[in-house]
Amino acid sequence: MNRLTIFEKVASGALSPEQARALLQTAPREWPLSEGQQALWMAYRLSPDGSTYNVPIVQWVRDGVSTADLRQALGAVIARHPVLASLVV
Repeated sequence: MNRLTIFEKVASGALSPEQARALLQTAPREWPLSEGQQALWMAYRLSPDGSTYNVPIVQWVRDGVSTADLRQALGAVIARHPVLASLVV
């Protein structure tokens, strides 16, 4: 069962959130590309050395910030928004 089907079943009441969590652990993590993602992929294929859509940033972190806590916080954001960890291959 794919992730979309699981979400739809939770929305319809056919699955409880606990059942969904268990299923999501084994569900395939593949989604079709949106039109925008397809356009970005095509732009990359046409110009693989281009950097049009790369937006590098640097953030300075003050002394005293726990690296482990920062890693955990960023991991939580990615867990809530899987698109942040998406990879187009």
